[in-house]
Amino acid sequence: MRSLSLLFLALAAALAACDSEDEHHHHAAGETPIEAGCPHFTYGDAQPRTAAASDPGEEATIAAVHQRYDIALDAAASPGLIAFQAGLPGDYYFMLAADVPFELRAEGVVVAPNGSVAPGDECPEAAMVHAYTLEIGTYELRLGPTSATSVTMVAHLAGQDHSHAE
Repeated sequence: MRSLSLLFLALAAALAACDSEDEHHHHAAGETPIEAGCPHFTYGDAQPRTAAASDPGEEATIAAVHQRYDIALDAAASPGLIAFQAGLPGDYYFMLAADVPFELRAEGVVVAPNGSVAPGDECPEAAMVHAYTLEIGTYELRLGPTSATSVTMVAHLAGQDHSHAE
């Protein structure tokens, strides 16, 4: 329980600098990281992606953060692979609308998350949030194995100024 509390404190501190200047959502003082990332599930259009069985190509690449992605999964190709391009070093939060198995790798090596939590009532759209500190580079996200045919994901970078578009 203490590690969960420490994770929430770390996530809250990291996201404190995340600010929006539009009229739709302002990150309030004291807002939890889950509350700050949750609006990305509803702002703007979802970007479709298809997880690859191996060697993710352009259709299986995510390069933008603060964006919702609808990812098609194929049970026969499970786990599905997505390439994630971290354009800035920092704390990244991968928010999944379904609790599917999730793993992040750098050059084939599993990267341990800073923490993973089920957000509950703070963000009903997210079933699970995984936090990582990443350097600039390309990472492989592994989704599954699962019988799910799709999952919605938001990649959220803490501390990056951004706005929410409709």
